[in-house]
Amino acid sequence: MRKAGLFKVGYSSTLSWSRNGQPAGSISYRIESDERMVLAWRYREHDSNDDWQDAEQVISLSTSPCNYGGVRHWLHCPSCTRRGDVLYMTDSGFYCRKCCRLNYQSQREGKADRAYTRRNKLHDKLYGEDQRRMWNSTRQRLEWEYLNAEEEAILAMSNVLDKLSGGTQWRDKYRG
Repeated sequence: MRKAGLFKVGYSSTLSWSRNGQPAGSISYRIESDERMVLAWRYREHDSNDDWQDAEQVISLSTSPCNYGGVRHWLHCPSCTRRGDVLYMTDSGFYCRKCCRLNYQSQREGKADRAYTRRNKLHDKLYGEDQRRMWNSTRQRLEWEYLNAEEEAILAMSNVLDKLSGGTQWRDKYRG
């Protein structure tokens, strides 16, 4: 919206979507002032032939100056008033990531997953399809980090297998 210049007072637009070729919902917005936007939407429950339900919500807006001129537009969460550039739709309206209790994938990863993610990123940097050109010293440092990450990932996985097997049989058998 911001890039297309759609935050002008008086501007309004509608977006609709369908599911299996049948209308499933629509949302419209209108900018009432520099500090206020109204969202209005119609929807049906998933896989339902029930009547359409209407909802409306007022979203506060603000701006902040950019370093090289112009302004940046912000949406404020109706629940906690945090400013952000994205609000997420829930059953009861649009709210920020924190109010919706949404986590990033990396926040849900355990130690073994983080180790494998680090190892995979280093592997892609060194040996992936778009291998990067780099100094030999950089390549050697990354290869060393990759080997350490590989070992860390294997150790983390062995700990997971230990927990699953209820003992140290797997570790003792394969780690010597």
